[in-house]
Amino acid sequence: MKLRTPCCLIAASIGFAVPAGAQVSGLEVAPLAEIVAGVQSCRKATNASGVNPSALAADGWSAVTATQGGQPTEMPVPILSKGSVLLMYADESTAACFIVARLDRPRTALRLAADLDRELAVDRKQKGDGTFPVYWFPEGHLVQLETTGTQRQPAVRISVGGHSGSGPS
Repeated sequence: MKLRTPCCLIAASIGFAVPAGAQVSGLEVAPLAEIVAGVQSCRKATNASGVNPSALAADGWSAVTATQGGQPTEMPVPILSKGSVLLMYADESTAACFIVARLDRPRTALRLAADLDRELAVDRKQKGDGTFPVYWFPEGHLVQLETTGTQRQPAVRISVGGHSGSGPS
């Protein structure tokens, strides 16, 4: 299976099954502003009821396509791309979407967390030792930033979930 998109690190990065034999090209390093904009797209499109694909399309996200043996094949989950960032969600009724992006180096995740602090305008929650994952609870949402990838190809996975209550204080 070959995925056709400008950048493709695929569903395995968020725990979804990837079809056997998938050939996935690596993501380009994403500018932090693109990643933060992706988180905001997820927030705008996600609420306690689910994900609104029309809102994602209106925000410039386009579907990733896959082929196997030269023929179009179905993706295991909706996967969208914009710039060097991927966005995935399980289905319209699941109140969560996921951003996947590659970083230039592992420490850039700390700068991304600081950028999200400013953008989300709520206090970050994390373990006492200051390691990842880290969380934010902006009204109506939960945002979780995790580091993934390797030392040579660091990446992040950001989960954005909609909920009807308020987060922990």
